[in-house]
Amino acid sequence: MTNKRGALCGNILTTLAFFAGVYTTISLRLVETNDDSIALLVISVLVSLLLSIVLHTMTWVAYVMIGKISDMGWKIFLLVVGILLIVGAIFGIFLATVMLVVISVNGDDLMSVAVVKFLGEVLQLAGGIFFIIAFALKPKTATISNG
Repeated sequence: MTNKRGALCGNILTTLAFFAGVYTTISLRLVETNDDSIALLVISVLVSLLLSIVLHTMTWVAYVMIGKISDMGWKIFLLVVGILLIVGAIFGIFLATVMLVVISVNGDDLMSVAVVKFLGEVLQLAGGIFFIIAFALKPKTATISNG
């Protein structure tokens, strides 16, 4: 596996995890307590989605820049993003597991949303691992030998 292939796998997996997160965000029913809290929740969800789009765009740019002359900065960026994604995925897997248990006990109809959230967190974990692999692998260079 090469650096570029590791970054590509990480990008594909984290993009799928992003779509799973968007699905779960849209699918969850919001309990209306008052208008101010709903407006704040909607704003925070929109800001979170915007930041996620920016992050994924930057990881795709990093994928394109790997293999260029000055790619070490982008590899370090992928390392940092990979570590953050792994830490976030570990907490997300724990919360998704709790969500699955609560939904199965209560008999709620949100089981498919909880399963998609769990799978999204697993995809995010795998994507973070591939980003770290993209940083850790040494680039393959051609060597010329005389003899």
